[in-house]
Amino acid sequence: MPFLNAEKPSNNGLFKILLYGLAKTKKSWWAAKIAESGFNVIYIACEPHAIGSAILNDLSPEAKARIFYVDATDEVAISVTSKFLQQILKGNEPIKWRNEKKCKHMFGDVAEGETVTTFDARLWDKNTVVVVDPWSKIVDSLSREYDEEHNRDSEAAAKTEWDGYGWVGRRATFIIQQLISLQCHVVLIAHEQHYEKKKTIYNTEKQKDEQVTEFTRIQIKSTSGPHAMTIPGNFRDILYFKTQGISDMAASIQIDTRLENGRDGGCVNLPPKVWKWEDCSFKRLCNEAGIEIPPTDLSHEIPGILQGLPEPVVIKQVEKPKSPTPLNLSSLGGLTAGKEGNIKNG
Repeated sequence: MPFLNAEKPSNNGLFKILLYGLAKTKKSWWAAKIAESGFNVIYIACEPHAIGSAILNDLSPEAKARIFYVDATDEVAISVTSKFLQQILKGNEPIKWRNEKKCKHMFGDVAEGETVTTFDARLWDKNTVVVVDPWSKIVDSLSREYDEEHNRDSEAAAKTEWDGYGWVGRRATFIIQQLISLQCHVVLIAHEQHYEKKKTIYNTEKQKDEQVTEFTRIQIKSTSGPHAMTIPGNFRDILYFKTQGISDMAASIQIDTRLENGRDGGCVNLPPKVWKWEDCSFKRLCNEAGIEIPPTDLSHEIPGILQGLPEPVVIKQVEKPKSPTPLNLSSLGGLTAGKEGNIKNG
């Protein structure tokens, strides 16, 4: 039974989860441990070392075997993350991704002997969880991609002079829409920011315009403050990661599933309360929502992902049959040869 009265998009038995909060609140750790529930996880890392050694040491060998880790981080001065996601999420054909991404040519024809991974997002299913980590790096990559295509420099330009907000915002919206349309479970990890909405009013006493704060709120970091406000409505479950106290951060991390004023939040599949990090697992979410856990013998092979080049097809040369030996009809006891002087096999 849903816990949130606010209308949310139908999940069709699939989770669409948004995790956000400050850095070092174990969001990536929580997402990696989804594999402990028996699901296969496609972990799309948009920043280096998204799954660090501490996380790896905490995972069982079986869980590690269920995580397919994709390094989709940007190269120096080259956008990789945004291009990768836009390509695989188009969903109209399989995409070949070069495993050694050292140049702009990540897609397209594959040279002989080159290793690739083929992604077909149309085949990802209910036993698969796609984790994208983090959203802020996707936004950065989109900005870099815009600068590449339009010969701009967003870092050098003043905020009011950069003309890429609309372009980047539309691409970001496309990625969100395609993510939530996947026929598998989706977890998007994001960072929080404090957003202040400003407006200009005229001060009659000072006889000039002034900027005043209209409202402040905690929300995810995106292409802009207004764009960030459009994202949570796409997700049925929003988990807000926070810390309680400062003495032992690792032991005091909490997950807030409540819907509160001034902050993105609210869950359909979990009751509204503040949870201990270890009590709010993906498996608990499945139990609350009545979503089936995969069978224990689920294959580690993920539908829609093929690593390396397929085995070359060997065409065996068929030896051409030899011409039949002509028969000497005169030796067959009185028969006479025809015009051609021999008999051919039919």
